[in-house]
Amino acid sequence: MQRFFKATPLAIILVLAASCWHDQDFTYEPDAAITSFRLGNYKVWYNDINIFGRDTLVYRLESGAYVPFVIDQSRNLIFNPDSMPYGTDLKHLIVHVSGEGALYYQKFHSDGQSVDTVYSASDSIDFSRPLIFTVVSTDETYIRKYKVSVNAHALDPDSMKWKNIPTENYPNLASSKAFVWNDALYVFSYDGKGGIAMTTCRKDGTLWNTQASTDGITGNADLESMILTRNRLYVTDGGRMLCSTDGISWSDLGADTEIERIIPFTGSVHDEGIAWAISKDGRIVSSTDMVTWNTLQTLPEGFPTTDLAGISEPLASNPGIIRRTVIGINENSSENSAVVFSMLSTDTEFTEMVPSGKDKLPCPRLQNLKVISYDGDFYAFGKGLKAFWQSSDHGLTWRDCSVMTDEYSSWNYKMHMPAGLSGYEGSFASTTDANGYIWIITESQGIWRGGINRLVR
Repeated sequence: MQRFFKATPLAIILVLAASCWHDQDFTYEPDAAITSFRLGNYKVWYNDINIFGRDTLVYRLESGAYVPFVIDQSRNLIFNPDSMPYGTDLKHLIVHVSGEGALYYQKFHSDGQSVDTVYSASDSIDFSRPLIFTVVSTDETYIRKYKVSVNAHALDPDSMKWKNIPTENYPNLASSKAFVWNDALYVFSYDGKGGIAMTTCRKDGTLWNTQASTDGITGNADLESMILTRNRLYVTDGGRMLCSTDGISWSDLGADTEIERIIPFTGSVHDEGIAWAISKDGRIVSSTDMVTWNTLQTLPEGFPTTDLAGISEPLASNPGIIRRTVIGINENSSENSAVVFSMLSTDTEFTEMVPSGKDKLPCPRLQNLKVISYDGDFYAFGKGLKAFWQSSDHGLTWRDCSVMTDEYSSWNYKMHMPAGLSGYEGSFASTTDANGYIWIITESQGIWRGGINRLVR
């Protein structure tokens, strides 16, 4: 232990007494106490993309004045209840400590041994582990020890994690549609015998139930546009509108219009009571009961006909107005891109969104195109599962999250596909859940669940 006092006869006695701090109990008095503890400015390291498109490590300075610390005098603990940002440099912190008595802190050496060191406000202290701060009263009679913990997030809140979920009895379906419903994961597929099969598992993706045959629905059903709304499933089957409350038994609603395809809307307000569809005679129609359908407009030229995805979201500037965006593939187009149509709830029809300018950046024409609303943006992906494509302007322009193509402030390079699925060419279904997870259910590569750390729970 470091000596704290001059080697006078009286001081030698006090040093000998102080050398037993770790071995004896003392009566702690108020004149040996820490009364204030705060941080100076500190560094937060994070990954960024430089002008050459390469990943690089940079830091920003944050003010410690905004990090409150609790001093628990009854338990002799000092800590910050709210963790500091991921990437905080805990090894080089300046702290401003005041109180009654002389102050020392625990300093660790590379061999793991520590010594008590006289505190100085200019010291850079390593708080990567909890430290003991010791206070000696001014009359050198009493000491008090505080355990000081500086807490920071261990996980990058913006990074994405994937998990290949171990499954029991996984049926390896040629997956077409998936939903998280009634605390379970539902997957529908064509059974290869002219019918539809359904299987379910616990909402954590494990322990699959035996594949069940369905009743009242045929292999002509358009599983791609099946929707879950009002706690019921709806799908079209040869023009009929079918409904089910359990996914097994289906009944014909007797709709007044032959429906070719439902537009499967999702998003924060997708269940506002209105369903949208394409009729067999080429109209965009809407309904509030899935039985009576009203014409909105004749199907516009270029409107998507396959791999449809619809997203409904309120305007940030006026939550009372809903923007409905439809993304998909037009089979009659030779363009190497998907098409996007949009309509506000104050409009009377859908119109095409066409990017302009030098770099149009359209949504790519991906096979088995899926589009989800996640973390405030749209993300598209498809066969091959190589990357997410991000749109931050409601579907107008799209950027490949795996490639830095320009200086784009909202570009999310951390959205990535799991390495175990890269290049996967088989069938798959996808869905999102209320816990912030994205699910990908494949025919031969199992079940994958992932999400951005700060969103999942």
